[in-house]
Amino acid sequence: MIATRLVSLALALFGCLAAGCITTGNPAGRFKNRSWRVVTSPNFVIYTDGSPQIAEERLRALERFRTFCQAAALIETSDAGLPLRLIAPRRIGDYRALAARRGVAGYFRQTRYGPVAVFSLDDRGYIDALQVTLHEYVHHLMHRRGGLPAPLWYHEGMAEYLSAVEFEPSGHLVVGGQLPLRSAALDHGRWVDSAALFLAPQDVSLKQLYPQSWLLVHYLMSEHRDGLKTYLRAFRMRPTAEKFEDSFGFPLSALHDRLRAFWDRRQLKAMRFLLPDLPIETRVEPLARNERDYLLAHMAVGRLDVNGLRAMLADLRQVGLPHLALAEHLYDIGRRREALALVDQILGRRPDDARPLLLKAHILLQPGPAGELAPEAPTKQALDLALRANRKDPDSVEAFKLIAIAGLRLPTFGAQNVRFALVNALTLAPYRDDVLLLWARYLATHEAAAEARTAAELLVSRTTSPRMRAAASALLDELDPAVGAGPRD
Repeated sequence: MIATRLVSLALALFGCLAAGCITTGNPAGRFKNRSWRVVTSPNFVIYTDGSPQIAEERLRALERFRTFCQAAALIETSDAGLPLRLIAPRRIGDYRALAARRGVAGYFRQTRYGPVAVFSLDDRGYIDALQVTLHEYVHHLMHRRGGLPAPLWYHEGMAEYLSAVEFEPSGHLVVGGQLPLRSAALDHGRWVDSAALFLAPQDVSLKQLYPQSWLLVHYLMSEHRDGLKTYLRAFRMRPTAEKFEDSFGFPLSALHDRLRAFWDRRQLKAMRFLLPDLPIETRVEPLARNERDYLLAHMAVGRLDVNGLRAMLADLRQVGLPHLALAEHLYDIGRRREALALVDQILGRRPDDARPLLLKAHILLQPGPAGELAPEAPTKQALDLALRANRKDPDSVEAFKLIAIAGLRLPTFGAQNVRFALVNALTLAPYRDDVLLLWARYLATHEAAAEARTAAELLVSRTTSPRMRAAASALLDELDPAVGAGPRD
């Protein structure tokens, strides 16, 4: 029987750090003798080797900021479902040594196991750790919009705009205030042409992107809020000067002068909200060493090749949970036989851990070299593994997804069970394109063509993945051959 409980704070550490800046040495060495803790609140989890008191303060601030975001509805979404997990090395130097992205103080990622943000727990120099934390949470909310595409300047500018906060002793929260670092950059002339920011933000340097995007969102929220909503609905990953003028009522060529004039007036409008004084419970627990080592092994993925990862794990006395990071990496780079052999060894020691169960199910369900589906026997085995993982972690989107994939291939499993798994996966992760595509395919094969068409059209409109867009378009062509193939807007 498929479990249906939606939210738990299981102590699972997820593979989220896929590339980075360490090129030599063992990245786990600097943490070898440190104790890590897991600090939880109702909607967040922090893994850190820093002060548990600071971590608890950070979670309380996040919970209060979340209350504001839900009440203000500036981003039309909800973060109900999986908690946001935060990996926060204590020192900024440790974060920089392990970070998957250069030149930024934190980053957000959606992994196959759920949303993760990474940053340093402590302030250092010009780094305001709380502001970085809230910035990454805003990225999480944007991702929860259902995958709806939005321009890079909006993602970064809105995250900067909302994370400029001040918690007042009176219980008020002031949002949208000054950011001294961004103001200094603008005052010292780090400007790029605003039309370029709209049309090709990926070509703008980070030193220009962050301050000017922050100012641009301030300007549009202050003077063109309705136009901004119109523009975001029309965006669909293809910015044009025509879409800009239709949305805002003036030509894109005039934006730069208007933005400079807005900055010269220094009329940034902050919002002030009174937050309810609700008790926020937190819990601090030690993180087991093998969980810590699993996390650190994942941090090395992308810096070390397979041989480097093997060497990093060589001092462990036996194959265990930390080796799962290597097995997942082998699977991701196409070395499935090696991944399967290693995950079988891990399951020999951890037969009830949902993570290796799910990885083995993934491997068994993979199509063959010519795209042929896995035979019935391994598909049944994969289904059993996914069901076992679901019983261990009832909130695993991956478990529900793999149950649905296997169930669609096994008529004896039953259409209602497949539907139940997909409904749970969509409830937990409505933004997951792969889950929405599965849902559309399920509907198409169960005489619900209209509903399948609606789901596929939503996926075409929102996805940023060419592969997902092509798959959804192909499904639409199957549902309505008269439309024919070709690009869909």
